[in-house]
Amino acid sequence: MIKAIIANGSAISRQRLEDILSEVEEIIAADGGANLCRELGIEPDIIIGDLDSWQEQKSASAQVLYLPDQEQTDLQKAINYADLASCSKLKIISAFGKRSDHSMVNMIIFAQSSYPEKLEIYDNFSKTILFSAGEHQLQLEPGTLVSFYAFGQLENLSLQGVKYELKEKSYQQGFCGISNEVSSKKIDLSFDKGLLFCAIAE
Repeated sequence: MIKAIIANGSAISRQRLEDILSEVEEIIAADGGANLCRELGIEPDIIIGDLDSWQEQKSASAQVLYLPDQEQTDLQKAINYADLASCSKLKIISAFGKRSDHSMVNMIIFAQSSYPEKLEIYDNFSKTILFSAGEHQLQLEPGTLVSFYAFGQLENLSLQGVKYELKEKSYQQGFCGISNEVSSKKIDLSFDKGLLFCAIAE
């Protein structure tokens, strides 16, 4: 089952949101994400959180789950509710922008996910996916801008099919490979340890 979470970050365009949601079976609004849904004419199935940011609580037809726990963010509550183990894919929309502390904390949440490969993170400019250690392939059009980065240790990272290739390079305190360019329709990447983020310009 494909699910989506709409968070309370910077707004996304209606057309892009509709495209992202085209294959989604359940839409979850994380508290203030319900305001973005209303602005764009999208009706979520679930609204979840401590509800301190949601502005029009009386008008919702969605199921509302009030969770006042302050030890978790509203996005964490939404991800827990979505139950990644039962999802084939979880699309997270508008998780960045507005407050920088929220954006940084959200990155930590994604990095600590039990099922990082099931996450797709969207803003107005890109789709971000995550890779665990192993061998992977991506099919992208040549000329596409793509960034690879990691917050912790990476061992033996290899990238092929991009302008700036790597072969078995290790990084102890994170990796920044910003604005690389796809040079082949197939990208091969592999690494032995760590978690790699990949942001694809769209």
